[in-house]
Amino acid sequence: MDNRINGWLLAFSAFSALSCGDAVPPPGEAAVAISIASSPAGTFGTSCKAHSLVWASNDVGPNVTSPGELLVDGRNGAGVTCSVAGGGSYRISGSVDYGGARFSVIGSVNADGTGTASVDFYDPVLYNGLTDPSCTVTASGGSYKVESGAIWANVKCLNLRSSGDAYTWCSGDATVVLKSCSE
Repeated sequence: MDNRINGWLLAFSAFSALSCGDAVPPPGEAAVAISIASSPAGTFGTSCKAHSLVWASNDVGPNVTSPGELLVDGRNGAGVTCSVAGGGSYRISGSVDYGGARFSVIGSVNADGTGTASVDFYDPVLYNGLTDPSCTVTASGGSYKVESGAIWANVKCLNLRSSGDAYTWCSGDATVVLKSCSE
């Protein structure tokens, strides 16, 4: 009888050990708040209508002191994918889809918390889309930080251009929080 019990315990332990390595990662989380205005870099063309956009739960967007209320991938119609990988310097990418609007960022951040990124977003109310391949990223000072799997940063774009009208120039000042990202 003791050998049968020992056999069952051995089999149970073996199957338990096999299942431990397949944990499902947590879903990505994000919040973004961006203020849009006319760009000082735009010397000709159409200026932007000043307004703000928020991709966050309950429209409580992030700022320098609060991460806001994060959207979670797959919940309440939100789509969040993100990656923050590295150590010392980081590669960042993130996309947030919510309420018909989309925000995405791809770039890098140095060990000192500064970096550059390409930003594009779609605002279904006012624009076809705006993009800027030369935004600056600040992920240091105040609550801003970057670490493997997460970033909380200020992103400034001075050359946002409309995908529907090459003569529309805007600037954007955003707070971006990406969390539970792949590394």
